[in-house]
Amino acid sequence: MGRRPDPRTESTKMRIKKALLEHLCDSPFERITVKNICDSAGIDRSTFYTHYRNLSATLDEIIDEALEEEPSRKPYHCTLTDGQYNCPYGICDKVREHPEYGAVFFNESLTEKIIDRISSYSEAKYVASLTHQCDLSPEQARTLFLFQLNGCLAINRAAYRKGEKDWEETRDLVGGFIQGGLGRYKK
Repeated sequence: MGRRPDPRTESTKMRIKKALLEHLCDSPFERITVKNICDSAGIDRSTFYTHYRNLSATLDEIIDEALEEEPSRKPYHCTLTDGQYNCPYGICDKVREHPEYGAVFFNESLTEKIIDRISSYSEAKYVASLTHQCDLSPEQARTLFLFQLNGCLAINRAAYRKGEKDWEETRDLVGGFIQGGLGRYKK
């Protein structure tokens, strides 16, 4: 039987993560300091370091929580739809349900880190799905994964910045384009 988390610890970690999310709305990650976070969270540096090794570890925890969270509605299919693969990261849906994640996923200074984290979560599943469904090598499927992921981030970033309300129309357009293109390689 596992230990229940201490509510005070969870509350402090939540304040730290909230402070980081707020700073990311206005600043690139590289310009944010532990002092900035401590001042915003109302804690001292020793309290910060009790919970996190550094700001990068804090950011990793935020990203992982976002990627692990299940969207409240069925994930959208941005690939072939024979039941083999669903978008495992669902950035478009998660950010619309939790706008605070936009500060992380759409901060241009974090693009490489986001792509690396998402890749570690879903690249293997995506590649396996595409090589099963399509006449593609694993390297070709990986290329399409990176293309789709980068495109997804770019389209979502632009919509997020403009405050686009009718995201479903854009998502359907992009999803249809991806499905049509992949259909060309279907076995």
